[in-house]
Amino acid sequence: MAEIQLNLLETRIIVRGTEMFGNDQQYSLEGHQFAVFGFCLTSDLRYIVSISNKFITWDLSTSDMTRDVNPGIEGIMQQLVLSPDNRFAAAYTNNNQVSYFAECCSHKTKYCTNH
Repeated sequence: MAEIQLNLLETRIIVRGTEMFGNDQQYSLEGHQFAVFGFCLTSDLRYIVSISNKFITWDLSTSDMTRDVNPGIEGIMQQLVLSPDNRFAAAYTNNNQVSYFAECCSHKTKYCTNH
């Protein structure tokens, strides 16, 4: 089982002990300019979606960043949720905006922001 550690006010996520992928490595998932304020593990345990001022999707088997989507919002996204099929992500910001991200675990990108 993977242990996922998120330290507030850091721009990275640490993943340790990923024996579920046949190895025992430690990954440091770095790519956010600002602190990571939330993340979700997909229901198939293949990806982590993280948020700050943008959405980033990480492949847990390789530690590769697979998606990097900046919805162009003001403020920092908080309280990330994923749909049960992992296709959609939603978060709200400290400026009371809601941002939706479609196809968060595929190569198609769609997003919109509501004020």
